[in-house]
Amino acid sequence: MASNADFVQYIVDQCSGAGEIAAKKMMGDYCIYCDGILFGLICDNNLFIKPTYQGAAQLKEVVMRSPYPGAKEHFLIDDVDDRDYLTAIIKATLPALPKPKAKKNPMLETKKHVPASLDELIPQSVVCSQELRAFFQQHLGKGFHFKVEFQKWLHENAGKTYGDAVEAYKTLEHPTEIWPQFEYNQYVRDFFADNEGASLDDAIKCWHWKKLQPGSHRYERSDLEAAK
Repeated sequence: MASNADFVQYIVDQCSGAGEIAAKKMMGDYCIYCDGILFGLICDNNLFIKPTYQGAAQLKEVVMRSPYPGAKEHFLIDDVDDRDYLTAIIKATLPALPKPKAKKNPMLETKKHVPASLDELIPQSVVCSQELRAFFQQHLGKGFHFKVEFQKWLHENAGKTYGDAVEAYKTLEHPTEIWPQFEYNQYVRDFFADNEGASLDDAIKCWHWKKLQPGSHRYERSDLEAAK
């Protein structure tokens, strides 16, 4: 069974305290990276982290499983709702993993150029590099990072300006109207903000109930009781 895109986005958000998180699709499942380093897999809606002695020291319970048939065993992380717990595991794991080798590719380096201004056009194959992140931080503040929604927006809007990208990021960060494909993410964030200690299963159950109701799909405090 392939991983659900909503679950993948939830894991990316939950792990974001450790650094710049990116998930890349692989045969229906996902490789997950922190600051460019591959540290685990998301398979069948489960989070697996590469085994290291340093990471094991942070685990509440060491459970080893193969992410898919024939794969080496990884740590299976059951508690994905605790952001601090995930951050501690990832930060302990990264120093023990090999860093990706830098590839000298003149064409790639050209794509990684920093825009000269907000009026410059977004290229077809934009690279979400450290240099581009620094550019956006100049215009959006140090809290900027490449969210999955924003990366998707950049790749789907080649030909628009970086000024347009800045305005789009503000919309994603503080939406006045939530785009349908992001309603789930916003709902889950609001659910956990109002229900500390609840599980992801609780949030998904409420979300499925909410989608069947007429009107707004925003989270309301009464949802948890109504969905029981």
